[in-house]
Amino acid sequence: MTKNKYSVYTALILILASVLTVGCSQDESEPAWTSGKSITVPMKMNASAPTFDGTATRSGYNWAEGSRIYFKFDADGGGSAYGTGVYSAGSWTLTCTAGTLVTGRDTHCQVWFFEGATATDVNVATLAPTTCTYVDTAAKYLFLSNEITVDASLKPEQARLRFQGISGTTLTLRGWEHNSTFTGADWTYTTSSADLSLTVGADGYTPYIYGGFANTKTYELEAEVGGTSYFRTFSATTLTAGKSHALNLPATENISEAKWHQQRIYSIGDTPLKLIRVDGGTFQMGSNDVAANDNRRPAHNVTLSTYYIGETEVTQALWETVMGSNPSTYQSANNPVDNVSWDDCQTFITALNERTGLRFRLPTEAEWEFAARGGNKSQGYTYAGSNDISEVSWYVWNTDSSQPVASLKANELGLYDMSGNLVEWVADWMGSYGSSDVTNPTGPASGTERVLRGGCYNNTSSFHEVTYRTSSYPNSRDFIYGFRLCLK
Repeated sequence: MTKNKYSVYTALILILASVLTVGCSQDESEPAWTSGKSITVPMKMNASAPTFDGTATRSGYNWAEGSRIYFKFDADGGGSAYGTGVYSAGSWTLTCTAGTLVTGRDTHCQVWFFEGATATDVNVATLAPTTCTYVDTAAKYLFLSNEITVDASLKPEQARLRFQGISGTTLTLRGWEHNSTFTGADWTYTTSSADLSLTVGADGYTPYIYGGFANTKTYELEAEVGGTSYFRTFSATTLTAGKSHALNLPATENISEAKWHQQRIYSIGDTPLKLIRVDGGTFQMGSNDVAANDNRRPAHNVTLSTYYIGETEVTQALWETVMGSNPSTYQSANNPVDNVSWDDCQTFITALNERTGLRFRLPTEAEWEFAARGGNKSQGYTYAGSNDISEVSWYVWNTDSSQPVASLKANELGLYDMSGNLVEWVADWMGSYGSSDVTNPTGPASGTERVLRGGCYNNTSSFHEVTYRTSSYPNSRDFIYGFRLCLK
């Protein structure tokens, strides 16, 4: 009886050992998801990828050869693991590095698919402006029996935009930002807002581009067509992820109907701000007239690049919108702001730039004079837009205070009051002119006084000539001091 008892015990031990051996063999069949090592397993990808405007065209295994999908998996024990799936010869293979995947139950993961991307290596994708990004941040994965199954509903992450125009038309687009690389190891993007060159195809459209506005404060795009730049601003809700958008090229129809402008037009709160394009060119700055002040001589050749300058002086309404107060002596919303120093102007410009995301500044002295003369459209007038001062300027004989901006005739470029309403601060330190030809001059590197240009309402006519210049200390305020803005 004792012998039989020990025989039973022995049999039980052998059976238990056999069961444990089978269990270990099954565990060893699963891949070792060891941190820092890479392992590759088959993958089933159950994914739907709606295209734009809610139309689903991709489901199941309808993927292009070489398609890649990037994953962020919730890992066993916490943290994350990353992997890359590659579609080849009708099936998916997943390469996963770092972390330990959860085995045997549905677990959260995130999925990125880039249509039209180029793989730099297993974890990095190079993205073009025409690359569409699909994402599911609430996908599920199941790792079981040496295979992983992913269920995902991929949705477009961005909006897309194209332009309609005449076939063959080429435009340069500025102000658009797109993703340029994606790194699967840390799930991060780099972006680019470099100029884009687009060509209208035979169907009358450019290819779609994906992304959004580079400046998320003014939402401005610049389209250069045939060497001419056109600008348009949009609302914050113009571009919607997953939606298609089309814009008419400005050169193909009435510009105003297409809402493109050669000027740059902004709304700062409820206050409009308009800047006029000044095409680059060469002009003779200063004067050799014997009657002119010494500081206007010698006349010399100056070449400038294209820039934009305020249609009017900065108004009190704009100043108050940005700064919350009005320092002016003669207070009226549409009059130019006065009683501001050069330093005050810099404070205002800094606040405006923070608000808009743009790079406003004071014009250089050369930019101011070229614009006052009428730029490349100059008719050689003594004052900004006329030889008759009363047509274009507020001065001592027609007013005794500042007046609403743009009340008199504009000059050849459509600029107002450059020969007088207020004297205007410019960027430069005061200094003597040289006789050599110069390009885009910015004045002396240092000095004690900043330049003021144009006449004011209590000056006589000689102070309103387009070559007249004076100066004052940067912290000096006066009821005749104002300014206008410039933008490259």
